[in-house]
Amino acid sequence: MSNYKNYYKFLDSFNEVNKDKKKHYKNILKSSDIKLDDFWSDWYNSGGYGYESQNALDEIREIPYIWKKRLNVKRDLTCLDVGSGDGFWSYHLSYFFKVTGIEPVDSAVYLSNEYKKKFKAPINETQFIVGDALTHIPEIKYDVTFCRAPQFFNYPMIDKYNPDLKDKGYEKLFDYWMRTTEKKSAQKMIKRYKSRGDDDAVEKYIQYSNNAREYLEHLLSITNDCLIFIMSSKKEFFRTYLGGTYNHHPEDIKKLFKEFGKVKVNHLWDSYIIVTLNIKK
Repeated sequence: MSNYKNYYKFLDSFNEVNKDKKKHYKNILKSSDIKLDDFWSDWYNSGGYGYESQNALDEIREIPYIWKKRLNVKRDLTCLDVGSGDGFWSYHLSYFFKVTGIEPVDSAVYLSNEYKKKFKAPINETQFIVGDALTHIPEIKYDVTFCRAPQFFNYPMIDKYNPDLKDKGYEKLFDYWMRTTEKKSAQKMIKRYKSRGDDDAVEKYIQYSNNAREYLEHLLSITNDCLIFIMSSKKEFFRTYLGGTYNHHPEDIKKLFKEFGKVKVNHLWDSYIIVTLNIKK
């Protein structure tokens, strides 16, 4: 699409600041009274999750809805970024939407609101709030809700959760890295993962299991037009966990989502599903 050119310029300006992200994060956290717990301290003091702008471009350009709406709608479209973390995806979505990032970890919200000040518009106009998307009731519905790997969808969508699906000891994940990644890089990732301790996110957030429909219905109740859902989905691990991530089968997602509108499910690079749900009016 021809409008990619302007988006590339936008990414270049973002990357110019973001190349020093690790330094910026440390300075922000050092100058605040925010206390990070051990888990978040490890990620944020080392510069966040390590996403690159190319990740965002590769995924966002696979969502024609976003590009079409930006071209054809004259007013500002609003977007809720669910589980915004340190703001990476919110910043990239700000090219298309007036974004609100919602995140339950207050230190992440503080970091995001401080870091955005280093950018020009539209990034610095992004709003980050502390909250739970599953109880959040906005004054006005969002046009779009964006969910990239939220914990509450990290369980089977249409079947019951079974702990036998888990990757116990993350053995499958470590084996996958060793098979698919350069050896030194894989060893480095494994070491970093192990240094976090035995944080079993699947069990930690077990209250979300078997409630996918309820959570989807709530998100749709605060959304006018479209819900976008992105999550890891490797064929080799369909309907099981790889590490702490459940690999959804695209047909399971389609079966649930199609009750609520027109759904399109792309399975990309044998790695991700990108789901666009245009909500029934």
